Amino acid sequence: MVRVISGIIVAVGLAGCTSQAQLDQTAFQRQFQLQENYQAVYARSNRQMRACNQASYYADVDGQLYPDLDYGEIVFGTSGGFVYSPFNVIRVERNGAGALVKLKTLTMAEEGTLEWLEYWARGGTRCPKVHYSETPPPIT
Repeated sequence: MVRVISGIIVAVGLAGCTSQAQLDQTAFQRQFQLQENYQAVYARSNRQMRACNQASYYADVDGQLYPDLDYGEIVFGTSGGFVYSPFNVIRVERNGAGALVKLKTLTMAEEGTLEWLEYWARGGTRCPKVHYSETPPPIT
């Protein structure tokens, strides 16, 4: 129930604030390497982003894997009425046998959001209790 309420609060607070063009024009704000296969990192990130963000009717997580192009991308956004507003992107690219992970966000809690996106890409399985400004727990 708390996740549903927090999802609604986030969706209402973010609705109508961004556009796909704005997200596309924003540079990636953080990137890091992982030694795992990019498809495994993509699948884990997609699964966890969905688990943490789809408690709300207004939230939308869209993940696309492009194996012929050696990357996958997961976008979180909100929708209300006829407006879709994307906010967060996890892009996972093949880099040899490993993965290059790139992150960007258009949220006001930029640093906290990037920390959560990185946490999920690295294998974290928790969700923020109320807001992305919370610090993710250590990965065990």
